Parts: sequence; structure tokens; C-alpha cells
Amino acid sequence: MNSFIKKVTLPHVFLLTKHTTQSLVLLVDTGSSASLVKQESLYKKPQLSTEIVRLKAINDSGTYCETLGTFQMQFYLSLEVFSYKFHVVKDVSLDYDCIIGTDCLGHLKAVIDYDKECLTMNNHTLPLRFKLPIYKIPARSEAVIECGVSNNIDDLPFLKEALVLDHQIFEGVYVANCIVTLKPNCRVNVSILNTAESEIEVNNYSGYLTPIREQPYRMFDNFQY
Repeated sequence: MNSFIKKVTLPHVFLLTKHTTQSLVLLVDTGSSASLVKQESLYKKPQLSTEIVRLKAINDSGTYCETLGTFQMQFYLSLEVFSYKFHVVKDVSLDYDCIIGTDCLGHLKAVIDYDKECLTMNNHTLPLRFKLPIYKIPARSEAVIECGVSNNIDDLPFLKEALVLDHQIFEGVYVANCIVTLKPNCRVNVSILNTAESEIEVNNYSGYLTPIREQPYRMFDNFQY
């Protein structure tokens, strides 16, 4: 597999929440005393408190940003639900969905291990990432990538091991049948097959998990090369 990284970024983690359909990307920022989330990253708009604060050093211009309010964001660690207060911001220059600051990190007894590249919160360990990947898959080859899941959040506790069934992502590019294990960050590894004659890019793909008990065994029966 060949992989191409679009840009080097600061340490971040993926978390699935009850307010989004896909995992959010959270910047781990030990220099921030408050945890933030961009309003546009929330699929389900929560009711906000009237707590408004002015923050600096979020926008590139260095100007102050006034928050819209706060809410208790509920998120999953190994399918266990946790919640913490996040400030909601709008129209900010931030490459991530959220900032997880020292307030939340301290509350969850977080330990950052840069050598092992992991973040442990309440005894749940997540991969600590420094790059946002765009996977480049060479012509007529196969690669294993990590992706999000598109299932309803309430179904995930029953999908710790599941099937991803073969299907076409776009012309000449397929997801292979595979049994997957749901990771603590609610993401899975899948196998991508590129049958085209040229290199392709896969970015921001989410797979659908099928319970193993519902599906008889089959392999690549729908593929036509």
C-alpha cells in the first residue's frame, strides 16, 4: 500500500459523539484551558447555555472570538458514554472539529504518550495521530485503510465484531468483504481494492457494519473486473 499524507498537523484523535453522524477530529491542545467545538461540525444542534466567553489565538488574525454558549457533549470511549462541557464557536480558522483542552483532559485523567502515540482517558486508549491521511492506492492493487462507520450510534454496542460487505465506492474501486473489529475510537480497518489502471485517492470514507449473524458467508461474488 502507498499512502500520501496531505499535510502534517498537530496531535489529534477521532471520537464518535451523539451529536454527529461521523467521528469528530479533536485537536489535543495542552495549551488550551477550554474545550471547543465548531458549530458547523455538529449534525444535531444542541441547546446551548448562556455562558459566553471571549477567546483569543483561535483565528489566524489573533483576534478575539466570542463563543455561542456551552453544552454537555456526549462521546464514546470503547462504546462507553462520557460527557463534558464544550464551548461552541462559529466562523473560526480551525482545521479540526474540536479542541480538547486541559479542562476535559484533566477531568478524564488523560495521559498523553508521545512515544507510543496514544492518548489514554479514563483507562480507554485512543491512537494519537499527527497527520490527516489521504490514502493513495496504486493501480490494480489492494490496501488496508482505517475508516469511520455510518451505522446508527445506538447500534454500535452490538457491532463490536461485524461484517463490511463488498461494494463499489466509485468506478473500479471496491471495498472487499471483511470481518472487522470496532476500535475504541469507533473506527474500523477495511480492505480497498483498486481495479483501475491508474492510482486513486480515498478520503473520508465511512463503511456500514452488518451483524455477522445476519449474513451468510460470501466472498467477492459481486465483483466484476
